Amino acid sequence: MDTDDRISNLEQRLQLQEDEMQVLRAALSDALRRLRVCEERGDPLRGRQGAHVVKPPPRSSQNGMAPRRRSGMSTSPSSPKKGGTPVFSKR
Repeated sequence: MDTDDRISNLEQRLQLQEDEMQVLRAALSDALRRLRVCEERGDPLRGRQGAHVVKPPPRSSQNGMAPRRRSGMSTSPSSPKKGGTPVFSKR
């Protein structure tokens, strides 16, 4: 692989990681906002018997189709792939 291909590959990986960070920041922001709302209402977070979890309605994309659910695997190219052969170093 020559240098230009390697640079292009690294730039693509960087863009994917930046996109993933934006998604994680949005999720964290949403979780913190919900927590703040609960605290402002005075809802106790512990010791609730028979608490009901209210799920928000499913979000749809702009074209009206529901977003695809992600599996538990990361989409980051730098993460290990499922089913890969482990590499052991010799000492």
